[in-house]
Amino acid sequence: MTPPRILFFGYSEVGHDCLALLLERGDHVIGLITHEDNPNEKIWFKTPAVAARKHAVPIFTPPSVNTPEWIERIGQLAPDLILSVYYRNMISERILQIAPLGAFNLHGSLLPKYRGRAPINWAVLHGEPRIGMTLHRMVKRADAGAIVDQEGVDLEPTDTAEQAFRKALPCARRVLARQIDALLAGTAPESPQDETQATCFGGRTP
Repeated sequence: MTPPRILFFGYSEVGHDCLALLLERGDHVIGLITHEDNPNEKIWFKTPAVAARKHAVPIFTPPSVNTPEWIERIGQLAPDLILSVYYRNMISERILQIAPLGAFNLHGSLLPKYRGRAPINWAVLHGEPRIGMTLHRMVKRADAGAIVDQEGVDLEPTDTAEQAFRKALPCARRVLARQIDALLAGTAPESPQDETQATCFGGRTP
């Protein structure tokens, strides 16, 4: 039996660690869609391209995946499951609907709080006592789909955003490890988000 085909969208160290998990397990990752490193950005983290190159996984860096050409190309790749981990751009519904097992995202907050950009930074700025990672189904609205699993860690009042990120980072791999077999089988549990508790923030600027 042919194993399910996984198309991985990702960036950042969270993306690296989650892609590395799949490749260590021997899952059938058919490609990585990621971002070119920005020469004006200090790249202080591992990126998933490092893990992809180690295992000879094809790497694609389109400026946008939502063009007709890339939607067609992703369709030709025929993924069974789409996973997104810290990919920085919105992915269109047309792409999300290509994978029969669905499309799922790992987000750096305890959803429904802190949807949107830079969730860990915003959580630290707002003095949250706890942060974490959430695996959820991808839908048209950012970070609004049903929750599959999440895991959190406690913060100290003195933690910086980087310290908070380091605390939360292992949660992503653990959540994905718990749920990947269910995702590949199409049996992952899903619970709707409580919209009354939802908050959303934009990107951080200096």
